Amino acid sequence: MADMGTVKAQYQKEALDKKHTFELRRVEDSHSKELNKVTDSKEKEIKQIEKDYEIKISNDKSEFNNKLNKIRQNYNKRLSEEASRYDKMLVDLKSTQEGKMTQLRSEHERSITQQQDDYQTQIEDMERKFSEAQSKYKV
Repeated sequence: MADMGTVKAQYQKEALDKKHTFELRRVEDSHSKELNKVTDSKEKEIKQIEKDYEIKISNDKSEFNNKLNKIRQNYNKRLSEEASRYDKMLVDLKSTQEGKMTQLRSEHERSITQQQDDYQTQIEDMERKFSEAQSKYKV
């Protein structure tokens, strides 16, 4: 009987082990399915986040390019305005300088003419004085 009881206990143990193994497989399969669902869900979320991130980067890049183009246009406009302002300033300076040069030439010519007149007057005065002095000594 003891052998029968041992055999029966062994069968019960094997049955229990099979049941436990079956339960473990069932739980393992359940966890595996749940893990796959969660993994798939998270992968979808990651792909959506990547897609949203790519869209945001693209939008930001577009926005920055637009801002950069606007800044470049403003810079070119300002550069053009400054160039025309400097050209006008240069023309004005040249005109002013030409006017001053003309005035200086005129003053210089007047000064030369005045000096020539003064020298001529002095020469004439000296010639007259010389003639007067000469006439004093001739008499």
